[in-house]
Amino acid sequence: MTHHPTPTARSARTPTLAAGALLVGCIAAITLLGLVWTPHDSIAVDSTMRFSPPSANHLLGTDQLGRDVLSNVIEGARTTLLAGMLATFIAIALGGILGVVAAVSRRWIDDVITAVATVFVAFPALLLALVIVAARGPSTGTVVITVGVAAGASVVVVTRRDAADIMRSPYVLAARFSGGTTFRIVTTHVLRNLMPSLMVQATSAASIAIVAESTLSYLGLGTTPPTPSWGRMIASTQQYLLVHPMLTLWPALFICVTVVGVTLLGDGLRDRLDATLLP
Repeated sequence: MTHHPTPTARSARTPTLAAGALLVGCIAAITLLGLVWTPHDSIAVDSTMRFSPPSANHLLGTDQLGRDVLSNVIEGARTTLLAGMLATFIAIALGGILGVVAAVSRRWIDDVITAVATVFVAFPALLLALVIVAARGPSTGTVVITVGVAAGASVVVVTRRDAADIMRSPYVLAARFSGGTTFRIVTTHVLRNLMPSLMVQATSAASIAIVAESTLSYLGLGTTPPTPSWGRMIASTQQYLLVHPMLTLWPALFICVTVVGVTLLGDGLRDRLDATLLP
């Protein structure tokens, strides 16, 4: 008799899921906090408070313009994570739809969609976004759309493969013999069984989107002033790295924690949801 691990046992064997959820939850809490409260006005300049060390009034100190670092980090989280979430939504929606269409359509439609997706996959998402944003000018909206489309290309390839496997499964073949239409099979069987794969791909796309937005903002091609973002914080403080290193390290630390948390969450979800990885 085959023994299947219980959900509790699976959770115990996937500590990455708990660690990822904890890190992502903390960052999400900081982001939500920034919607209603920040210790100070993030763009308020006070030249008398330049480079102030951490204190009760400024928990992370102040930057070269006397702005509160913690307030900028909190509002930067909102900017960076919102851009990442929107780009991820575009990637999953676009990639998921095109991947399923390619798997269930005629051969020539499948070939066209796969060929276009393969061309986009050949270019790193960040490089493609850099080229397009540089041509169109700095804009958060352009970054979101470009990164979403670039990350969605790999989603198309993976989803097309998974959907094709599902379409060849015995229960789908049985549904076809029972007179089920392609639309009904897709909505009843394919989409439901694709959800674990799409959830894992969403975490991967989110990591790419966060890094891409931060990088483009660092290069001056992303979020425009005075809106705070982690990438722009690094760019504006890097010249003071040797004398006031924490000004640069704080936003860099939050970027690293966010990306690591999302990556761990994706790994944990894959171990938890992908039945093929279970003994």
